[in-house]
Amino acid sequence: MGKHKGGRKMATQMAATPTLDGRDAERLIESLKIKPTARSRANAKKLAQYFEDKEKRN
Repeated sequence: MGKHKGGRKMATQMAATPTLDGRDAERLIESLKIKPTARSRANAKKLAQYFEDKEKRN
């Protein structure tokens, strides 16, 4: 159960899942169709590597 001294661990309440209708739903679907460019993927890898290296130093 973790490192608690006595007591119980309380569950947190989950937030409601938002529902999209009409134009908002269409905009979301269109935004999901946009694929990342090769440059964008390369930048994401550099950023991930930066944080991995930073974690290893600590």
